[in-house]
Amino acid sequence: MRRRPPFGTELLAKNDSWNIRCGTQLPWSYSWRSPGRSPLAAGAFRLQAGGPGLFAAQLGAFMITSDPDYWDLTAVGGDRAIRLGNTAVESILEQFTSSVMLAAQDAAEMRLGWEGAGENSAHHRAVVQIHVSDEHFDQFMNGRAGYRARYLIGASAGDDLNKDLVTAVVRVISPTLGPTCQVRLLDPDFRDLGPVFVERETFLRSLVPQLSKVWHCARLINVKSGITDIPVGVGDPRIGVSNSKTWPTISRDAGKAWLDVKGAFLGAEGPYQPKSMVKRSIGLNIDGLA
Repeated sequence: MRRRPPFGTELLAKNDSWNIRCGTQLPWSYSWRSPGRSPLAAGAFRLQAGGPGLFAAQLGAFMITSDPDYWDLTAVGGDRAIRLGNTAVESILEQFTSSVMLAAQDAAEMRLGWEGAGENSAHHRAVVQIHVSDEHFDQFMNGRAGYRARYLIGASAGDDLNKDLVTAVVRVISPTLGPTCQVRLLDPDFRDLGPVFVERETFLRSLVPQLSKVWHCARLINVKSGITDIPVGVGDPRIGVSNSKTWPTISRDAGKAWLDVKGAFLGAEGPYQPKSMVKRSIGLNIDGLA
């Protein structure tokens, strides 16, 4: 059978050969042979399932893992390319934690919201917005050691980093919050409805690492009231992620670098995300966008 490997499978690259690792406990074995360096090229794929019906049940859940060394910044060029290609810089987790710690000391640098769910007005989730330096934002989004680069390595690698980032946020802000904290109440369209008091433990319970997500902030909660849209540049220069594919860089105007942490909605049956976290991981793994 000649085809691409199905999305969701993690491919561990070694030259042109690919070993495929399944994230479930099902008794499957796989092999994949790519004719070229790109994991998206057509190749030979063979699956052996340990029981009937497993292939149909699992096919749609697989992802592709790319060459972790492939992060071509030639189009970026200059000092910026040198900076973004530097893997010896402070780790993205350490840099992010430092930014959270700095922002937590100033209400103008960290914004907190309590966002309502469209499906049920009684369900809400925590929103934490963190102001970071322009260089940190660039490294986070476009660096070889950054957030998107981690998802290029593999969806599970990216998800592991995402969980660590959310855990860092909880660890840093937890001691700064009182028994109840004043945050901005937001409707499902992210409109500011005014201040509201939320119990500290309830707010933090929304920030479940495996159900929360970190990304660039497109709509910023104002200190006093209202919401400000922050334009984001998604496009050129582009980053090579294989010998035939590029991802856009993501940039912000100077001084407008904010990151979003959005928790899970708290429902009667526990925390949840209305949008699939698996699909998000696939999007980041394949296109570098969420």
